[in-house]
Amino acid sequence: MKQRYLKNFTGQKLLVIFMVICSSLINGTAIGQTSYYVNDNSRTGDVYTSAVGASGNAGTSSAPFATVTAAIAAATAGDVIYVDAGSYTEQFTITKPITLNGPNAGIAGNGSRVAEAIFQFPTINTNGSTLITVSSNFSGVTIAGFDLRCQDATIPQYHYLIMSSKIDNLTIRNNRLYGSEIAMYILTSGAQNDYRTGMLIEGNYVDCGPNVNNSYNRGIYVQGTSGTIQDNQFLNTNNAIQYMPYSHSTSSVIRRNTVTASQFGLYHNYQNKGSAPVTSDYTFQFSRKRVC
Repeated sequence: MKQRYLKNFTGQKLLVIFMVICSSLINGTAIGQTSYYVNDNSRTGDVYTSAVGASGNAGTSSAPFATVTAAIAAATAGDVIYVDAGSYTEQFTITKPITLNGPNAGIAGNGSRVAEAIFQFPTINTNGSTLITVSSNFSGVTIAGFDLRCQDATIPQYHYLIMSSKIDNLTIRNNRLYGSEIAMYILTSGAQNDYRTGMLIEGNYVDCGPNVNNSYNRGIYVQGTSGTIQDNQFLNTNNAIQYMPYSHSTSSVIRRNTVTASQFGLYHNYQNKGSAPVTSDYTFQFSRKRVC
C-alpha cells in the first residue's frame, strides 16, 4: 500500500509539472519568468489588460501599472512587460535584461496593425534627450511592437528614440518610429575596441519626417556591434543606415531593407583591416532629399 501511494504521488507530481510546462508554452512565458502589464488611463484598443493603469497596482493584467518605469522597477532579469494600447508621455531607461512587448509585437511596422502603444516626448525637453535608453554592459533586451514618436515641434532640438550603449543581444523589432535626429542609436565605444554581438533589428518602419533635412539624421546608427539588420523600411531619412564595424571579428548581415525618399541608403564606413565581412543588400527605390 505504501509503495502504491508513493508511485501514485510521484505520478501526480509529474502530471502537475507537465501541466505547468504546457501552460507556460501556451502563454509564451518561460518557467521562472514573470509577466508585468502596463496600461494608460483608457481601455480603448486594449489587448493585454482588463483595467486602466494605476500607480498603486501590482502590475497584473487585471491591475496593471500606469508606467513602464514602474514595471521595469518590479521586473527581474528575463521578465516580460506587456504594454497595452494608448498614449504615453514617458521617457524611461531599461536597466536589466527584459522584453518589452507592445500590442504589435508580432506585426511588422509597415503591416496591418492593431491599436498602438504610442510613446512620445514630454512637451519640454533639453537637446539630446532620448525616449528609450538601454543602459550599459549587459545582455538580452527586446523592444517590440511600439509606436515611438518625436514631435515635429521639437525641431531644431535633436533627440533620439532608442539609444543603447554596450549591449549584447539587443533586439528591436516591429516598431514604428517617427521623427528624431537618430531613430535607433546603437553605441559601443569611440575608442573602436569595445565590441558587442547578437544585435537584431528587423521589421521596423522608420519615417524621420522633416528631420531628413538634418545632415546628421540617421534611421539606424550602429557602432561596433555585429548582428542582422533586415526587413526594415525607411522613409525621409538623410541616411537610412550607418554601420561601423571597426575591427569586429564577428560578421554581420544587412539585407532586404527598403529605402525611399532619402539621401543615402547605406553608409558603411570604418570597416577596418582585419574585421569580419559584412554581407549587405537593400532595395533602394529612389533617392530624393525632401525639403519642407
